[in-house]
Amino acid sequence: MRLTIGLLALLLGGCQGLLFADGPSVEASLPVMRLWSQYQKCRTASDAVDLRRLVEQLDRPVLVGSEPPAWLVHWGHHVSKPPLRLAVDPQALGVACTLRAAQVLGETDHVAEARDLYQSVLTRYSGLEWAYYLQEARDGLARLSVSPPALVVRRAAVSASP
Repeated sequence: MRLTIGLLALLLGGCQGLLFADGPSVEASLPVMRLWSQYQKCRTASDAVDLRRLVEQLDRPVLVGSEPPAWLVHWGHHVSKPPLRLAVDPQALGVACTLRAAQVLGETDHVAEARDLYQSVLTRYSGLEWAYYLQEARDGLARLSVSPPALVVRRAAVSASP
């Protein structure tokens, strides 16, 4: 009877009922949380150096899925990596941060850096899925070229001669 109940519980529980040492760990979600934290900092940062650093950090990550458990790998070539499923697109975070950084840099008279960031969006991303971001970059470039250049007025030193 116990054996029947044990087998029935195993069948009803499926593979999730079996505990293996090399199952998914809490660290599997940490890269996404780190990206999200960097993105949140990008949304609030106003310093040009911090924004540039955050843009570089968000452009770097390539998230990969986990490997299949060791006990399953021995079954042969039919075993593949499970798909990576995220609720957030790391590339979208990067391009959104880049656009925000370009906007802030343009507003704080770092026009050349802002132009470079907008151009990087236009060169890196293509396709219909990036249409919104590409249009934002084009609009940002248009705003930069329309904004008046900064003028520096210098007065000649007036000597007090009697």
